[in-house]
Amino acid sequence: MDYKAVNAARTYVSRAIEKAETTTGKKLEKLVADLQIRVDTLVAAEAEIKPETREKLEKLGITIQATTPAADETKAPVAE
Repeated sequence: MDYKAVNAARTYVSRAIEKAETTTGKKLEKLVADLQIRVDTLVAAEAEIKPETREKLEKLGITIQATTPAADETKAPVAE
């Protein structure tokens, strides 16, 4: 994933969180769905999400799944 996609997702998330405070109904549902996509993008890129932002996202019902290390990263080092 390139840095442009990560930056775009970060920008969208920060602006949408503010917008969600004044949005209701179907528009809020769509906003939350779009936010979930952007958050998933950030998680996939292993980008840091500040604790304050995580808290706000969780209040909106956004799930933030922690990434698990790749299989190679979990293996014990091989002695030579």
